Amino acid sequence: MMNAANNRWLDYAVLTCAFFLIIHHLDAPRILSDDSYYVVFAASAGAGDASRQIGIALLFLYGLLTCLFTKKKILNVGSIQQRLGLAFLVLITVSISWSAAPAASLARWAGFTAYTLAAIGAVKRLSTLDLIRWYVLAHSFYLMSGLINEFLLGTFKPFAEGYRFCGLNDPNSTGTDAVVLIISSVAMLRVKPRSWLFKATLVTGVPFLLLTKSRAAVLSIVFTLLIFYALVLLRSSRLIPYLSVVATVASALLFIYSQDILNFKSSMSLGREEASESTMTGRIPLWTELYENNILSHPVLGYGYGGFWTPAESDAISFDQGWTIGMAHSIYIDATLALGVVGLGLYLVILISVLLQAVREARLGQPAAVFFGCLVLGSLLDGITDSGPWINSSIYLFICIQALVVVSSKQIQTKTKTNNDYAVYQSRLRLLREETLGEQSI
Repeated sequence: MMNAANNRWLDYAVLTCAFFLIIHHLDAPRILSDDSYYVVFAASAGAGDASRQIGIALLFLYGLLTCLFTKKKILNVGSIQQRLGLAFLVLITVSISWSAAPAASLARWAGFTAYTLAAIGAVKRLSTLDLIRWYVLAHSFYLMSGLINEFLLGTFKPFAEGYRFCGLNDPNSTGTDAVVLIISSVAMLRVKPRSWLFKATLVTGVPFLLLTKSRAAVLSIVFTLLIFYALVLLRSSRLIPYLSVVATVASALLFIYSQDILNFKSSMSLGREEASESTMTGRIPLWTELYENNILSHPVLGYGYGGFWTPAESDAISFDQGWTIGMAHSIYIDATLALGVVGLGLYLVILISVLLQAVREARLGQPAAVFFGCLVLGSLLDGITDSGPWINSSIYLFICIQALVVVSSKQIQTKTKTNNDYAVYQSRLRLLREETLGEQSI
């Protein structure tokens, strides 16, 4: 394999191309909607069309070659996070043996394996800052290409009633692209605060996010930044009151929304007037049915990874609910359906442990910790009403796997001038506080 430092653009090109094929579609603005996408995904046993299969094969090949021929060691057998990650991979693998649909489970297991190999390979080949830079450049490319695509198709009508920007995917997935662009730009600006490029990408990401009118993406990034920076900046004595205020405000907003006080629903809908099936009103009956009829039948180990959402099961649940369904619209429900409470518990323990480690590193001024910590937290928040972070068609899954590898291997501790300046600042601040306290005691 060629030297990673001199050939990072080759890595960028391969990864960008792979995820373009896996997640993005040129005809998305004309034929894709949230519901139809999930039905097609379920009908193909999670393997997707030829484009998606080529993208996953490209990821697998990239990951295999980089893992075999890059000497950089990032695996840490003493790391609790990597041990838990290995246990999760083993659980997914053995779940094929009890899967209700072994072929579907095998297809999605292959996709998860490709994601894992590529995530590890990218960490071996690239520094953490190079990784974040790739997320900035790739998602800028996806969003701008989506804009050009809509212009060419004649579907870009931002002032039309009910319009949502699709770009190269369904609006919610495009909203995720915008979220990743915004957070990766914020992380890079911590390293290069004067960079016009990252300021431009940050400013660009916001209007794209608003154009998608993805409520889950908008609320996810707002609460992600509020909560993550609270964890980083506030001491334990101040953290609980802060989080209590955030929770109170969120509860008040939900109450006002549910009662439609001051026409608040129209404001919070971001201009979307939709049937109840695409809102929480439709999701709650779905979750109730899945819990009562399915989760309680296989509570411990579930139906196998990717084994529940077969075409027949999707059709039956869609008929019961009165709208087309191919996913649970919640990673927590889907994880329990796939791997039971054992798998859900293991999944949450892994991500929460990675998040807490990222918070500790972010307190030391590590920009990579801000990026990975925010997006792991974002996947947990977005996953309340979206299954994207759980399945092999979301960039969130790739980021979470990378976050596990980076945090547990200490790759997150990148030495930069900004980090050193931050450490000096923190040291001087502590000395100033000690001197102030000493003068007050005298």
